[in-house]
Amino acid sequence: MLTWIIYICILLALIVLFTVVFGLLFGRGETLPPFEEQIPDVGTHNEAAVREGRVDDIRFRTVLRGYRMDEVDRVVAAYEAKIARLRAQLDREHASAD
Repeated sequence: MLTWIIYICILLALIVLFTVVFGLLFGRGETLPPFEEQIPDVGTHNEAAVREGRVDDIRFRTVLRGYRMDEVDRVVAAYEAKIARLRAQLDREHASAD
Protein backbone atom coordinates (compact mmCIF):
# COMPACT_ATOMS: atom_id res chain seq x y z
CA MET A 1 0.00 0.00 0.00
CA LEU A 2 2.81 2.40 0.87
CA THR A 3 4.43 1.67 -2.50
CA TRP A 4 1.31 2.87 -4.35
CA ILE A 5 1.20 6.08 -2.34
CA ILE A 6 4.86 6.72 -3.17
CA TYR A 7 4.20 6.04 -6.87
CA ILE A 8 1.26 8.43 -6.88
CA CYS A 9 3.31 11.14 -5.13
CA ILE A 10 6.17 10.70 -7.61
CA LEU A 11 3.70 10.84 -10.52
CA LEU A 12 2.13 14.05 -9.18
CA ALA A 13 5.58 15.58 -8.67
CA LEU A 14 6.56 14.70 -12.26
CA ILE A 15 3.33 16.19 -13.62
CA VAL A 16 3.97 19.42 -11.75
CA LEU A 17 7.61 19.47 -12.87
CA PHE A 18 6.78 18.88 -16.56
CA THR A 19 4.00 21.47 -16.46
CA VAL A 20 6.40 24.09 -15.10
CA VAL A 21 9.16 23.17 -17.57
CA PHE A 22 6.80 23.21 -20.58
CA GLY A 23 5.31 26.50 -19.40
CA LEU A 24 8.75 28.08 -19.18
CA LEU A 25 9.89 26.68 -22.52
CA PHE A 26 6.84 27.45 -24.61
CA GLY A 27 5.25 30.27 -22.66
CA ARG A 28 1.67 31.35 -23.06
CA GLY A 29 2.00 32.13 -26.75
CA GLU A 30 2.77 35.36 -28.50
CA THR A 31 0.38 38.22 -28.08
CA LEU A 32 -0.42 40.32 -31.09
CA PRO A 33 0.75 43.91 -31.07
CA PRO A 34 -2.00 46.51 -30.99
CA PHE A 35 -3.31 47.82 -34.28
CA GLU A 36 -0.65 50.42 -35.04
CA GLU A 37 -2.61 53.00 -36.96
CA GLN A 38 -6.20 53.81 -36.43
CA ILE A 39 -7.29 53.72 -40.07
CA PRO A 40 -10.99 54.57 -40.33
CA ASP A 41 -11.61 52.52 -43.48
CA VAL A 42 -9.18 49.62 -43.69
CA GLY A 43 -10.68 48.33 -46.94
CA THR A 44 -10.10 51.56 -48.84
CA HIS A 45 -6.60 51.84 -47.38
CA ASN A 46 -5.76 48.29 -48.46
CA GLU A 47 -7.16 48.77 -51.97
CA ALA A 48 -5.01 51.90 -52.39
CA ALA A 49 -1.98 49.96 -51.13
CA VAL A 50 -2.64 47.18 -53.68
CA ARG A 51 -3.09 49.71 -56.52
CA GLU A 52 0.17 51.46 -55.63
CA GLY A 53 2.09 48.23 -55.01
CA ARG A 54 2.73 48.90 -51.32
CA VAL A 55 2.37 45.35 -50.00
CA ASP A 56 3.97 46.20 -46.66
CA ASP A 57 1.28 48.82 -45.96
CA ILE A 58 -1.61 46.35 -46.05
CA ARG A 59 -3.26 46.14 -42.62
CA PHE A 60 -5.95 43.88 -41.21
CA ARG A 61 -7.87 44.20 -37.98
CA THR A 62 -7.43 41.20 -35.71
CA VAL A 63 -10.19 39.11 -34.25
CA LEU A 64 -10.17 36.16 -31.89
CA ARG A 65 -8.82 33.64 -34.41
CA GLY A 66 -6.73 35.76 -36.75
CA TYR A 67 -7.72 38.47 -39.18
CA ARG A 68 -11.11 39.64 -40.35
CA MET A 69 -11.97 37.44 -43.31
CA ASP A 70 -13.90 40.12 -45.18
CA GLU A 71 -10.83 42.38 -45.20
CA VAL A 72 -8.59 39.54 -46.35
CA ASP A 73 -11.08 38.60 -49.08
CA ARG A 74 -11.14 42.21 -50.35
CA VAL A 75 -7.33 42.28 -50.64
CA VAL A 76 -7.25 38.90 -52.40
CA ALA A 77 -9.96 40.07 -54.83
CA ALA A 78 -8.03 43.28 -55.51
CA TYR A 79 -4.88 41.30 -56.29
CA GLU A 80 -6.83 38.92 -58.53
CA ALA A 81 -8.22 41.89 -60.47
CA LYS A 82 -4.76 43.41 -60.77
CA ILE A 83 -3.31 40.12 -62.05
CA ALA A 84 -6.15 39.82 -64.58
CA ARG A 85 -5.49 43.37 -65.85
CA LEU A 86 -1.77 42.70 -66.16
CA ARG A 87 -2.37 39.41 -68.01
CA ALA A 88 -4.76 41.13 -70.43
CA GLN A 89 -2.20 43.87 -71.02
CA LEU A 90 0.51 41.28 -71.60
CA ASP A 91 -1.72 39.37 -74.04
CA ARG A 92 -2.45 42.59 -75.96
CA GLU A 93 1.26 43.39 -76.19
CA HIS A 94 2.07 39.87 -77.39
CA ALA A 95 -0.73 40.09 -79.96
CA SER A 96 0.49 43.43 -81.28
CA ALA A 97 4.10 42.19 -81.44
CA ASP A 98 3.10 39.27 -83.69
